[in-house]
Parts: sequence; structure tokens; C-alpha cells
Amino acid sequence: MPIDVITLAGTAVTAFLVPYLKDAAGAFTKKVAETLGEGAAKQAGEAAPKLWERVKSIFSADDEITTLGLFEKNPERHQTAVKEILAEKLKEDDKLAEEFDKIVNQQTQNGQSIGAQIINSGIAGIIDLRGANVSGSGNMFTGVNYGSSPEQKK
Repeated sequence: MPIDVITLAGTAVTAFLVPYLKDAAGAFTKKVAETLGEGAAKQAGEAAPKLWERVKSIFSADDEITTLGLFEKNPERHQTAVKEILAEKLKEDDKLAEEFDKIVNQQTQNGQSIGAQIINSGIAGIIDLRGANVSGSGNMFTGVNYGSSPEQKK
């Protein structure tokens, strides 16, 4: 299946780099642990700096370096420009796109993904429903999850 480089760039920037740069590495990992468990936190904590170092290594033109510097200082404000440049780079280089895809879509030891992406939504939320029984249709659903996940019991 071909890689959607626009979504991949968006996920790398929005789900990993913005929180990583905004909250610093320790706070980023702690937030992931609180939400998804220790295994996912370990994976995300390893993925975000890898992505950051890789992005820095491929942004080589003067305007790209300037954009990256602005992004590092204010990730939320400058994320769109970085996503666009990254998408162009991924579109030009299939091997680079595969490398980013492996990092972004890496799974934890129990087979769960470490990222989530919300696109074109005015109001959105992410609910962790692992282990829940969910039913419903349309825009309504119900679910119940008693206890904690095996990762959270550790």
C-alpha cells in the first residue's frame, strides 16, 4: 500500500514533534504514559527524538533551516510550514518516507500503535477504549471499560 506522505508528515509533526518540542522530552513521555501506558510512553519517547533529529538532518536549504528554527521556538505557530516541507521531502524520497512510516507507526510490544491523527476536524477527542465493549451507530456510541489495562497494572 502506498504511503500517504501528507498524512505521514502531519502525524510526525502534530503527534510527535509539536508535543515533544513544546513540553520537553520528560513531560512529553510522562503525558504519553498517563494516557497510553508505560510501553507506549517508552516507544513515543524514543520515536520523537529520532524524528526530530531526522527532520533536522533533511532540512538543508537556508529557508528550511530558518523555518525549522522558528518551529523549534514556537512549534504550534509554525507546524504548518514544517508539515508542508516535510511532505515534499517525503514525496521526493520513497526510502525516507518508509523510514518515517516505520518510526511513526511503530507498535508497542503488545501490538498497539503509539500515535493518533485527527485531520480536518473542528472538534475532536481521543478516547482510549482498549478492552472496552463498544456499541452504537451514527454519532453516538456507548462503551464500558472496568479496571485497567495490563500495562497500567504494573
